[in-house]
Amino acid sequence: MYMKKTYYIIFYVLIFYSMGTMAQLTTESSYFRLDTDNSVVFNNDRLSLLHSDSLELNSNMAIEGLALSGLAIQSNHDSFIRVLLKDTEGTEYVVLETCRLYNDVDTLRLMDYCEETKYLPMVHPQKLYIYLKNSSVDSLGISVKYPDETTPSRLSERIAYQNEMSNLNKSYQSQFIANNINENNRKHKRLWRARATDLSKIPWKDRKKTLNIDGNCSPIGYEYYYSGIFEIGDPSLRNPVRDLPIPSYPDDFDWRNRHGINWMTSVKNQGTGKGDWAFAAVGVTEALVNLYFNRKIDLDLSEQEVISCSGCGSNASGGNVYNTLGWIATHGVSEEASFPFSNSDEPCSNMGNYDELIKINGVTLVPNHTTDFNNEVKKALIFHGPLLSGFRYDNGTYNEHFMTLVGYNMLQVGDTIRFFDDYYQNPDESVVIDEEYDEWLYHTYWIFKDSRGTNNEQDGYIYIFFNDQSCFLPPYYAQIPVSSLNYSVSDIAVTDSDGDGFYYWGIGPKPPHCPSWIPCDADGDDSDYETGPMDEYGNASLLTENLNVTYSITSNTIWSQINHLFFSYRIPSGVTLTINNDAYFCDGTKIIIDGGTLIIDGGH
Repeated sequence: MYMKKTYYIIFYVLIFYSMGTMAQLTTESSYFRLDTDNSVVFNNDRLSLLHSDSLELNSNMAIEGLALSGLAIQSNHDSFIRVLLKDTEGTEYVVLETCRLYNDVDTLRLMDYCEETKYLPMVHPQKLYIYLKNSSVDSLGISVKYPDETTPSRLSERIAYQNEMSNLNKSYQSQFIANNINENNRKHKRLWRARATDLSKIPWKDRKKTLNIDGNCSPIGYEYYYSGIFEIGDPSLRNPVRDLPIPSYPDDFDWRNRHGINWMTSVKNQGTGKGDWAFAAVGVTEALVNLYFNRKIDLDLSEQEVISCSGCGSNASGGNVYNTLGWIATHGVSEEASFPFSNSDEPCSNMGNYDELIKINGVTLVPNHTTDFNNEVKKALIFHGPLLSGFRYDNGTYNEHFMTLVGYNMLQVGDTIRFFDDYYQNPDESVVIDEEYDEWLYHTYWIFKDSRGTNNEQDGYIYIFFNDQSCFLPPYYAQIPVSSLNYSVSDIAVTDSDGDGFYYWGIGPKPPHCPSWIPCDADGDDSDYETGPMDEYGNASLLTENLNVTYSITSNTIWSQINHLFFSYRIPSGVTLTINNDAYFCDGTKIIIDGGTLIIDGGH
């Protein structure tokens, strides 16, 4: 039997404020209320603050719960309040975290409110940290629950129980907050939806390593993101000018669907560490291997080797992405099996033998990435492959989250944003972009491959709109050629999958083993026989514009695939063209036998 006691730490500073809209926070949910059988007794002296502060606590006795009562005042659209309990061992626990996204009211009435501090594993409290951004607290009382006296043998049993209940309770709390976010997002016409994700359920002591939301680019709600387009940065900083540059790059581009192929490798999970810098760099490298050799090799390279051996950072505190790509260029990175990811800072000596080692040729910073409608970023994506980028929290060292940038899209009238995997059972969970979404129209959002597993509707990808362009991390691209122990330049595939007479050979110049008669301009979309080479802005040309062009076939050639002829071919003396599949001629195109031989063996 555990006797429950309640202890109150009392302070008082008088402030005046406008109450505005008031709500009692989650009082209908026991998941946010401290369990106590005692009647709640409040003194008249309470803590009131207009600015962030901290409070020393009595650490003489262990506690198993801590809660807040009083008022939390959210005066602005970007108000944010976080209250943390720190114990004598340095571990931090979230007591309260609120903002207008989580609770869209001016004033919250707190009644024995607690989050991670509802079930504490017998900790000795040391300090309470109260972080306020454009907000304040008034009449704040602090209640502490002490356990009944128990024998040492039962203490470990009680701690295990508290930990188990805390993990279970966190799941319910996360879903409750996600539901609030969705209600507020619908109300304010935001284009994303939330769920109780794996990231939202991990304790603050781990979450703070990978998600800092104290800066000017705070990605508030990011841990709950499940589908749609997530916003980063103050909406008031959004550029009112439409993204209609002249000359224009394509309205959308995505390496998950180019030439009818998804060139990206599988989404990984960085765990609870700060190894996103390594995962992003390896993600860029893995994709470049596929694109350089123009085949789905899909190598799984070792992030742990980068973390443990590169000297570019650590799993505990982050790293330098530019130096990381430079290290991959000079040293190379081996396959995952040689050094499996352990979510720790293992010594490099733990690395095993390897059968593959990939090197890139260098690293290049994309210049002026936030100017001129982000055209430099779009250009680099299209012509150099996926980029290493992400978002910053603020301007502090390593206060960034790195990801692999794979594409972009420009929102236009008629676009449909579908939320959740049960859309067809619940079609109301969608938004059709119309003039009511004027602030979004003709603005670009970016598609990132994250490293937090596939626990969202986009299978681990996140779509981000930067209200504040300073939050957009400068992108880098990896340079070709790619060096491999198992593949060489001669392994670059040269394909004409759509049979239009133009060929694709991946990122890079026409390979030396490519027949000379093949056009020197690569196919801009090898899954669409009506489009040909790209212009300097990445727009694929219509082949109907090339009907008067004639190419000479200079070596014996076999057309074994279906061909759509948008230009003519000449067969000179000493050369044989064999057609053993269907060939379709556009108006005015033809095959000219100029001393050579044409063999039709099947097809028509």
